[in-house]
Amino acid sequence: MADGAKREATWDGGTIRYDRRGRPVFVIERMVAGERFHVSTRTHSPRAALEQLKRFEADPAHYSPTGAGPAADAGPEPLLLSAELAEEFLKYSAAKGNTPKWVRNQRLYIADWAADLANVDLRRATLRDHVVPALDRHETARRFRIELVKALYGWLRKVKHEIKSAQDPTLDLPVPQAQPEKHRRRKIVPVENVRAAREHLPPRIRDALDLILATAWHGTELARFASEGEIVERPPNANRGAWPEGVAGVLAVKQKTGGVERWSVRAEALAAAQRIRGGGAPNERWVNRTLEKACGLAGVPVFTYGPLRHSVLTWARERGAAFDAISHDLAHHKDPRTTRRFYVDVAVPQLLPTEI
Repeated sequence: MADGAKREATWDGGTIRYDRRGRPVFVIERMVAGERFHVSTRTHSPRAALEQLKRFEADPAHYSPTGAGPAADAGPEPLLLSAELAEEFLKYSAAKGNTPKWVRNQRLYIADWAADLANVDLRRATLRDHVVPALDRHETARRFRIELVKALYGWLRKVKHEIKSAQDPTLDLPVPQAQPEKHRRRKIVPVENVRAAREHLPPRIRDALDLILATAWHGTELARFASEGEIVERPPNANRGAWPEGVAGVLAVKQKTGGVERWSVRAEALAAAQRIRGGGAPNERWVNRTLEKACGLAGVPVFTYGPLRHSVLTWARERGAAFDAISHDLAHHKDPRTTRRFYVDVAVPQLLPTEI
């Protein structure tokens, strides 16, 4: 039975967990003189657990389930990054509201950490001897690997209370700063290349592409719109002051913070949005594979979802749009300084032309 299957069970001394053979394991969880204790009694029956509890209460600081004293038993059982512990963390991460894509990536990174820290007691791991050497063994995604291990240790400290701050080797581990998008290796995609590849896309992916071209959405925003977005169409006799010329509708997308952002779009993008909203956004990996094939058929360099947002904003700058529009109307940045930091030479209009 997995550790977490019945983890809500309690007894007078704390909680009851279950080992892989399905046997109950009585764990003492107490706060004594400001110090939290979390230690297994290594017993499987209530009577034996109560005896261990008496011994613990007599001398919490030197309690040992073996009865041999601190020299023979230095503390609780080793805390290993097992498959069960990793799965429990991933469920917590998903329930916390992280995107499915990030949780999938976390699953990959935590599997690497489990291999790198195999048989290492997480309470005794150190930055110098364990964490940094593990990071150096991988050539890619260093920032994301650091974010994962810091999140894991934070969860062990603040949620599970399995370790103390002094036992967390990641507290002094800095997260590398993300580079501004304009400094990344990926380049702006020429509009002519996008137009050429678009002709070789199936309808569903063409709709997704058209929406990104009309809104400069991130892929996650497209996915959220497909699942829970809203569409407001322009009324037949709409007031020109409320509905600028050319605007056919407004697309509303709920953000991670809980707020709602809105984009005005033309008729072609509105039609694509109605089709996407009815059937869900296509999987991003599938989109990227299809884009690669379309680029090959069109005879243009391969591009994927990634650089399209930056490309759309750059095209708008080349059309001479005002800077303020990027921050408020299209990029939806709360602070114009964010716009200047990531798109310093870019200005974006409220509504992009449709001849893309």
